[in-house]
Amino acid sequence: HVARAHDLPFAAGSFDVVIASSVLHHIPDSHLDDAFSEIVRVLDEHGRLVGRDPGGNGFAASPGWFSGAVMSFRHLVYRLTRSREYPEPALGEHHHVFDADAFRQVAARHLVLTTFEHRFPFSRFVTRVRDPRVAQLARHLDARLADRGGSMFYYVAEKNYAAPTDVLTAVARAREEVEAVSDAEFLAYLQAATLEIQRLFGANRPVSGDNDSDVNHRA
Repeated sequence: HVARAHDLPFAAGSFDVVIASSVLHHIPDSHLDDAFSEIVRVLDEHGRLVGRDPGGNGFAASPGWFSGAVMSFRHLVYRLTRSREYPEPALGEHHHVFDADAFRQVAARHLVLTTFEHRFPFSRFVTRVRDPRVAQLARHLDARLADRGGSMFYYVAEKNYAAPTDVLTAVARAREEVEAVSDAEFLAYLQAATLEIQRLFGANRPVSGDNDSDVNHRA
């Protein structure tokens, strides 16, 4: 289907996951809230948005040796694997690079960000080479750059997100209000169940603040 991001031709709750791969930075900032509203609408009750967009320069913006080495490697791989590179489509009049903090603020009005990372994706230079051996090498090279901030930010955002701390906080507040013993017993069981669910399945946490320890969390 071809459609506008802020007018998707799907029923509410149609998808468990929406992937927005280098899409939203082609949408005017004035339409970004509407695009997020549509994403939220078509997501299931506990759906997830996974995406990436350019935002900032980061590593490889200045060291000339890096771009020379990477592009030489890219040409070598395409030649030896007899892969064809296809021309990219025109960027369009609305193409722009996000201010990452401004993007996060818009996203947070609609969903809960559980991952937000700046990375330099080496693998994009050989993305059209359809050979599993090249893909494996590219993943290793991505991993070697995992500690460098990069020209792309990657994010995961969730609808109706709840962490164990949210449940435990609600339980603690409820305990202050209940009078019946049976109600207090139920809340104690609910607290124990929450801790057991956390032990069994682990827990994500939302992104908060600008500290690197927050934004580098992996869901």
